[in-house]
Amino acid sequence: GAGDLSVSMGKPGNAADPEVQAAVMSILDACKEFNVPCATGATAANVQQRIEEGFRIIVAGRRKVNDVLEAGKRAAGR
Repeated sequence: GAGDLSVSMGKPGNAADPEVQAAVMSILDACKEFNVPCATGATAANVQQRIEEGFRIIVAGRRKVNDVLEAGKRAAGR
């Protein structure tokens, strides 16, 4: 995920860094082009944005899974 990618890019622990997020979006674009589901981490605050961006698999931290699940279901119209 973005955490591992941040390490690979020399920005360990900084998944929110603009360059890391640009790389994440580049990966998402490639996945969309070839109709491959793309995963990302999300919180209840940003799950709707991530779904709208086109991520098809949402990963939530264990302690926050219910909040993210409920927000994701609302964002997806379920």
